[in-house]
Amino acid sequence: MIERYKHHGADVAVKSELKGKHSEHCLCFEPCPKFPEGGSPIKVVERIQHKLRRIAVDIEDNEAADICPQAAILYAFCREFDMVAPVYECKSCPLGR
Repeated sequence: MIERYKHHGADVAVKSELKGKHSEHCLCFEPCPKFPEGGSPIKVVERIQHKLRRIAVDIEDNEAADICPQAAILYAFCREFDMVAPVYECKSCPLGR
């Protein structure tokens, strides 16, 4: 079942059985010495978020309407850095509304 709830101030969709499990399943929380408790430094995160918003707008403006900018960015990131990042929660997901 897909449900919606507030996470980091956003209304997100999540599979009920996975709600709150992302940190339990993520290697970064093992702990990794390069991932400080509480996440990366906020200034680094804010710089990256700003750049990602510009990329998302570019995707929305220049690609087919059925392309999800967030999924496209995540997929490109995973390919570039040889990572797997399943999506546990998404505010843009049309399911669970």
